[in-house]
Amino acid sequence: RATTRQQLASGPDSEQAVKLEEKKSRLRQTVGLLRNLNVVLGIFVLLWAAVLQNIFGLLILR
Repeated sequence: RATTRQQLASGPDSEQAVKLEEKKSRLRQTVGLLRNLNVVLGIFVLLWAAVLQNIFGLLILR
């Protein structure tokens, strides 16, 4: 895991190793984006729940 790009380049499977490193960084980026999306969607769900609660509360109190 702690291998540098130089060590990877000196190995026999250097091309495959570099490709895997790129794939890994892309996956990490995707996971980060999905986490951010998850947080935003959670906030929207909470806000929507509060709005619906207010609407029904006002309807009942009429």
